[in-house]
Amino acid sequence: MARGVLRSAILWTGDVPVRAEHITSTIASLWRVGGLTWFLMGFLGAIFMVRRGDPLSALPLLVILATWAISYPLWAEGRYSLPAQPFVAIGVAAMLVRMRKPAPGAVSSRPAVVQIAPR
Repeated sequence: MARGVLRSAILWTGDVPVRAEHITSTIASLWRVGGLTWFLMGFLGAIFMVRRGDPLSALPLLVILATWAISYPLWAEGRYSLPAQPFVAIGVAAMLVRMRKPAPGAVSSRPAVVQIAPR
């Protein structure tokens, strides 16, 4: 279990973008905390998107979970999560929107027909 948590943390935080000789434990810790915060906000945002009820809204969560499932048995490295990072960013955006104004109910992502001219 602990090994799975460590692999997940490595998978979703990636490598510290600093030369190896300049990495300190403080920089590595800050990078891990920031990366895990980014991932958790994106994951929760993707879950909130699924609750909208539109089938297309499930795509970010499905890509995140598929990346996690494929990388879990392997020795996870940060580069394996790179294809899913745009979907994590979509989840972060959904989470920030939800934090700004809570959703009143199920909102579809499909365009609505708007009547321009009065009857």
